[in-house]
Amino acid sequence: AILEAKDKTLWVSTYGQGVYYAKERKINHLGTKQGLPDAYTYSLATDKQGRIWIGTDRGIAIISIKNTKPEIEVINSRHGLPDNIVTAVSKLSSGDMMIGMQSAGVTRYNVQTGQFTTPVASQNWNYGSITRLQPQQNGVWIGTDSNGLFWLSADGNSLQPASDETSNSKVTDLLTDSEGQIWITGNAPAILKANLAVRTVQELKGENILAVLATRDKSLWFATDIGLFRKIDNESATLVLNSSDKYQVVSLYEDKWGYIWVGTMGQGVLRLNPETGNYKQISVASGLVNENVPGISGKGNELWFATLGGVSKCTITGNGNSANPTYSFRNFTQQNGLGINYIYQAFIDSRNRVWFATDGKGITMLQDGKFTNFSQKQGVKSKTVYSITEDKKGHIWFSTLNEGVYRYDGKTFRNYSLPHGLHDLNITSIAADTRGNILLMNRQGLDVLNPETGNVLFYGKDAGITNPDPNLNVVSTAADGRLWFGTQNGLINYDPAFTTAQFKPQTRLEDVQVFFKSVLGQDDHVFDHDSNHFTFDYTGLWYQNPEDVTYRVKLDGYDRDWTDSRNHTITYPNLPPGNYTFRVVSSATPTVSVADAVTYSFEITPPFWRTYWFYGLTLLAGISGLYLFVKWRENRLRETEQQEKDKLMFQFETLKSQVNPHFLFNSFNTLISTIEEDPDAAVVYVERLSDFFRVMLTMREKNLIPLQEELDLIRDYAYLQQQRFRENLQVTIDVPPSELQKSVAPLTLQLLLENAIKHNIISKAKPLQVSVFVEDGYVVVQNNCQPKQTPELSTKIGLQNIRSRYQLLGAPDIKVEQTQAFFTVKIPLLNQSEDGRTDN
Repeated sequence: AILEAKDKTLWVSTYGQGVYYAKERKINHLGTKQGLPDAYTYSLATDKQGRIWIGTDRGIAIISIKNTKPEIEVINSRHGLPDNIVTAVSKLSSGDMMIGMQSAGVTRYNVQTGQFTTPVASQNWNYGSITRLQPQQNGVWIGTDSNGLFWLSADGNSLQPASDETSNSKVTDLLTDSEGQIWITGNAPAILKANLAVRTVQELKGENILAVLATRDKSLWFATDIGLFRKIDNESATLVLNSSDKYQVVSLYEDKWGYIWVGTMGQGVLRLNPETGNYKQISVASGLVNENVPGISGKGNELWFATLGGVSKCTITGNGNSANPTYSFRNFTQQNGLGINYIYQAFIDSRNRVWFATDGKGITMLQDGKFTNFSQKQGVKSKTVYSITEDKKGHIWFSTLNEGVYRYDGKTFRNYSLPHGLHDLNITSIAADTRGNILLMNRQGLDVLNPETGNVLFYGKDAGITNPDPNLNVVSTAADGRLWFGTQNGLINYDPAFTTAQFKPQTRLEDVQVFFKSVLGQDDHVFDHDSNHFTFDYTGLWYQNPEDVTYRVKLDGYDRDWTDSRNHTITYPNLPPGNYTFRVVSSATPTVSVADAVTYSFEITPPFWRTYWFYGLTLLAGISGLYLFVKWRENRLRETEQQEKDKLMFQFETLKSQVNPHFLFNSFNTLISTIEEDPDAAVVYVERLSDFFRVMLTMREKNLIPLQEELDLIRDYAYLQQQRFRENLQVTIDVPPSELQKSVAPLTLQLLLENAIKHNIISKAKPLQVSVFVEDGYVVVQNNCQPKQTPELSTKIGLQNIRSRYQLLGAPDIKVEQTQAFFTVKIPLLNQSEDGRTDN
């Protein structure tokens, strides 16, 4: 055996080597030299004080560890132990120790008084060596070496074998679950389980039970096709009334004097003395309304007989304990208000109202001499009622044909059927147990309905109930609270003491996986946006009927509604960022309470580009960008406006130059003299003059023009001026063809040539030499410097206008160089034309 003590010490018992215990990474040994009574040890247990109890071949060793040293106390036959070979030890809830032995059964040891008490049921033990003890709230499970598993009641007076499956087998270990079942391992080929809540009487298996009655003297009466039997305790049943006497027994009742009333089909009622077996027949001649009696009930000295011809109330007025008491009958039929004569059961409730289960008129109540019928108008869908009972709250319950069961709380009727967890609608017997549950016997098995929660516990094939096909109202409640149900396949005993308080599966979340990696054990439930593939594994532990378990799941924050499923897993791929709560609940019935759901909450964080701070920064950047764009736009508009102004100014200057009186006067004088000297040359002059003005008019609207066009313009202009100054004005243009497609601002070179002519002496003695060439990406206009002694009037804005225009175009600045010999202006050549900014 292996045991972990309260102080986390691990104890191991051995056969022949004593015991070992491990504490603080150190293994210690205890044998006979250290004080053990024997080296052969069988079992380990702890008491309320934390001491270790060890069963050995020579009594019990009780070990206490004090100051790291073990102290051993021995209890054996000298102290009253019935058998020194102790094979099993277990602690009871009271604090006493239950001890199992090799040949003396079990004994109980009071730790406070040091006294042994042997249970009555164990005093003549003949079931062999005990291997395991498993205490439960109302008794102890006892495993044996060769005779299977037994149940010992808490008072020690009753010892019952668990089941036929465990008989004649060796039990090696026991475990009780939360549903009240005991699990057994041993030499059987499989793990076995047993449940004393529902048991079948093996000797009656296959018998058609027509009626059953548990009497106050603990006898069990039952009727079969053979006749009426009586069974006392563990004795064999004895035949009391043979069917060959033409009595087909269908109902049984015990009055307050202990007499048994036997209802028959066609032969009325028999009043039977259980001591002598004598009986008296009561028939229609005696006052009975009908001799087919499917139900008998009573209270005090009144008995009610439900028959197929109405109801008879029998009042015993004389000495009820005599063989021939005085009694009187009062009969009720449909003419009296009963509704119909076919009555299956009469039931007297705690308020002395009498209820009648009818075939055709629903359920009828008799109160203060007045009949009240409840049927479809009041919400009872079925016209046929089979069986009636009352719960602890005084609510009336009754079963119907094909409509399940109804509860009447004094005001309204509530129906329970298949959607509420019932396994069959044909409920032939109904009863209430001592725990307040409603028991419903049907063709599938036994449904146990908890009225408080509405949950249903089912006992079927797994509990040993196979093909019950029960007869009508074959149920009886014993004085100890056990209930007996008769079926066409034997007799079933239901003990509420063993019924679990757990009426539904235990839901467990087994695992949570993110991309198939378990995260259930980690404390942090916050995941990155790309960790969004979740798988949930869950189960509903329900050992009684695991095939009935269904699930409802929902992911709050994602699912709109609950999903019903029988699967044990569900996957949510690609979840968006957010807060989620996964909920799962299991149930063994169609009705599921989501309030009991197991939950797992988690969060998936958004990526940084979907966070509020990123939104804020983006908004700020957008506002800043918009602000900068507006400012840039404003500056651009100002630049454009300034450019337009400069352009207008340039156009104005150009226009003035076009209409410059001096230029026109000189041009006309030149033309007049040319006409007189050479008329043909005069025609050419006029054409060149016309071309010059036409080109100027077309160029002034453009931002950029090819260098070729500008050079053509200054050639015309130079020709016009050379007609006046002759060889005294020399204009040289030396530009490579590769540079001709580059761009310049229109009229720039013409203005520079005009300025050179305007501000310098031009004579035969001092000819003006103007050169136009390209150098390092600039077109250069250079003239020899010979200023006039009397300078002409100037606006001083020509070069400034050119400089401003190039600045607005985003081009490099112009370069102006002046020495004593030369005046040079360099204009940058641009790679773009016309529109927008340019590259040099």
